[in-house]
Amino acid sequence: MSFSNRPLAVLLFSLILISSFSFAGLRWPGVRLPGEPVGAPMITTTGVLVATQDGRIQSMDSAHGTVLAPYMLQGNVSVAPLALGGSLIAATDNGYIEAVDGDRMSRKWIYPPLAGSSAGRSVRTISPTGAGVIETNLAVSGGDVPNASEMLDIRALAGDGQTRVYAIDQTRLVALDAQTGRVQFIKPVLEDGGAAGADARHVFVMDGGQLKAFNTAGEPLWALQTGPLFKTRPVADAAHGLVFVASTNGQIQAIDENSGQVNWTYSVNGWPMATPLVVGDRVLIGTDDGRLRGLDTRSGEVDWTVQLGGAVWGEMAGAERGIEHVVLAPTQEPSLAAVDADLGLLRWQYQLSDWPGAPAVSSHSDYAAIATRDRKLSMLDVSPMCTIDSPRNNELIGAYPQIRGRAWAWGGVERVALSVAGNTLDIALGGDGRFNSSPDLSDAREGSLAIQCLAISGDHQTEQDAGGAKSTPTLSLQLQKADMSLTVVDTARPGETLRVFVRNADGFDLDGLTVDFAGKHLEGQASPFELAAPGSDGPYALSVSRRGFNSAGTNVQVQSDQRPLLMVVFVLLLVVLGGAYMMFFRRKELHAPSMPAQERVGKK
Repeated sequence: MSFSNRPLAVLLFSLILISSFSFAGLRWPGVRLPGEPVGAPMITTTGVLVATQDGRIQSMDSAHGTVLAPYMLQGNVSVAPLALGGSLIAATDNGYIEAVDGDRMSRKWIYPPLAGSSAGRSVRTISPTGAGVIETNLAVSGGDVPNASEMLDIRALAGDGQTRVYAIDQTRLVALDAQTGRVQFIKPVLEDGGAAGADARHVFVMDGGQLKAFNTAGEPLWALQTGPLFKTRPVADAAHGLVFVASTNGQIQAIDENSGQVNWTYSVNGWPMATPLVVGDRVLIGTDDGRLRGLDTRSGEVDWTVQLGGAVWGEMAGAERGIEHVVLAPTQEPSLAAVDADLGLLRWQYQLSDWPGAPAVSSHSDYAAIATRDRKLSMLDVSPMCTIDSPRNNELIGAYPQIRGRAWAWGGVERVALSVAGNTLDIALGGDGRFNSSPDLSDAREGSLAIQCLAISGDHQTEQDAGGAKSTPTLSLQLQKADMSLTVVDTARPGETLRVFVRNADGFDLDGLTVDFAGKHLEGQASPFELAAPGSDGPYALSVSRRGFNSAGTNVQVQSDQRPLLMVVFVLLLVVLGGAYMMFFRRKELHAPSMPAQERVGKK
């Protein structure tokens, strides 16, 4: 790849998925919600609905994520709503249950009913500016106020998937018709009602540390001590005649729906924080240690385990097409992970801005909606999908970063590519759909750079939105030049050959080096290389540079060989010293006293 040669500094990677192929799914990131989301969104034919704690049902246009006018419930919301029969059914903290038509954004029914005007009741509407909620007290009209005994302290909602809604308060189990809101029964059969689940033949309610089973008439069937639940609920599996419970004591129990007999128990070291999800013949269990396990529904044996990096929690969602099954699991990493429910392979993992809530999947399993704790709602592809696992946000990277990720599609991926500043690099996928690429960013411009991860499915569908581009969370990465080491002698004689070594931090020799030394400019050098020392004495600067690396430099002292001169000086010094010695003794003899002649004769 070719980039203009400018100094490298902060590099913002904006991961944008684009193509010119056929449209594969609607998506948009991070639409701001007016309040903290509660429960899973609801995907309709035209948009997406999500409940917020301040009592709104907020609607977004599915094509662009445009925020539409909300529907105001009768009170705030803390219990996860229920999507059933084309409606989003929500319970308010002041005891009402409302069914809101998902397409028309209008009330289908409310329980207890509000007949005409009501004493002691206020209507909640949006202010003209849309900035807040106006509460207006209505005139008193006798007989229109719900009896205090009708009002519910609602702790959970459950649906049979077809026609019935169950509301659980502290002491009562209430059954309502999902289309009309008419009461089917009210049974004071609980002491401390909590989380609940249901199918067409049963309703299961946590009552303290017990799981209680009732038939569709609200008659008790059995009770079993299971231990308390934390942010999970019982899950009915009518196909296998079981109900699954994941309790805080680390046990997952498969219980016979009709008898209450425990068929099997599986214990985990972690804490089950995700509601079990049944996909085919497996029940999926998520725990606080980041593991998602697929257990055989009949035996409780573990078929596979996959590590997702953060606690798997809340509600998961299943998606399927043909014989393929994928589970979407929210994690506290935070991310939304897609795992092959049959093979236990992580297909992709989409990084989110904050802890996620429960995901919702479209009817054709093409895309999913998910809200996060920071009040953002995103819609993203289920298939095809290409996600980058690393680098992560705020990481320091070099000019040759390793970009790792995953690509997946229903029926298989035909092609995956990274596009960097208009240059496309095809990526080889491993058998599990992973890729690992190291694009050359050494010439990248200072500032932002678009890196696109493109997945194309076997039917030539690729990730895009109605505008032709998909915006995924922006990773703010600081591109940091790598250091290199320079090794050479620090002194040399004129004309001496210098051997120079230039290596990276891992000790590997580098090529593509630019060298400046003694007025010479050399390019394309590869370590180790040789230089000739200049012919004259003096200090000379040696500088080596390479794209993507900090420059390295040192000084080489060139000096002539001084040994012959030293020998001359030494010989001269010896001559001088010898001469001085001879002169000293000569002078001594000249000054010595003379002996008389007779003494000299006598000595002879």
